[in-house]
Amino acid sequence: MSATPDLTSPKPAQGMAPPEAAPPADGPAPARPRGAVSFVQERFKGLVAEYGPLLFVVYFSIFGLVFVGSALAIQMGFEVKGAAATAGVWTAAYVFTKVLQPLRIAGTVVLTPLVAALLRRFRKAPAVTTEEVVDPPESAPGRQR
Repeated sequence: MSATPDLTSPKPAQGMAPPEAAPPADGPAPARPRGAVSFVQERFKGLVAEYGPLLFVVYFSIFGLVFVGSALAIQMGFEVKGAAATAGVWTAAYVFTKVLQPLRIAGTVVLTPLVAALLRRFRKAPAVTTEEVVDPPESAPGRQR
């Protein structure tokens, strides 16, 4: 018997599981653990379903305010350090805006229901039309003749 390895049978690489242990390709996918990421995804889907385009209006409004505000701050003398320091003002402002993205998303989640409630309050006020205005009778006090 020689000590030469058998090259005819496939063997898993060191540290990898053998092919028999892999889940079947047509079987169900393994369940994802319920964590913070899946909670945020579910919350975001619920907000999109409930508020629709208003959610995106609020998000991009916050994005625009942070982007322009950071560009103005940089132009007025705010010191930017790191890789963004060598870039232009708008590039540095974009990098700063991307760094603040988790806070912008949190702000969107908090502000969208408040903006929706505010819009509903203003929309519920009925508009007075000329058909709804009733003339007071001739004998009403303060009626000029």
